[in-house]
Amino acid sequence: MLRNRCAHDLGLTRYLARTARLAAEKSGFTLSSIEALGLLSKAESLGALSLATDRGTPGALTGLALVLLAAAAGVVVAVPDTDTTLLVAQAAGAVLLGGAGLAALAGASVLGSLQKA
Repeated sequence: MLRNRCAHDLGLTRYLARTARLAAEKSGFTLSSIEALGLLSKAESLGALSLATDRGTPGALTGLALVLLAAAAGVVVAVPDTDTTLLVAQAAGAVLLGGAGLAALAGASVLGSLQKA
């Protein structure tokens, strides 16, 4: 069972690496330029690569997205709109939290799709 999981993780890692390479090259980056900047080693040291292959990451991102979207709604409800400054703060908070929630939801969707492939 462990051997199957390791083989699956290795295949997923190769797929993610190939997908990232193609996306970066489409954006004008080559793998050698990314390596020259030290971005791959930095991502590895931060644990971003292992996070991308972890099966629990899409679920955690979805949970985070729901919390952020609920917080955005909470800002709208909790902050009174009696003053222009408060109204701007309410809108800014809702937009920032809502945008972060939507980004987390999109990230969960993309990671889940990549992990299924």
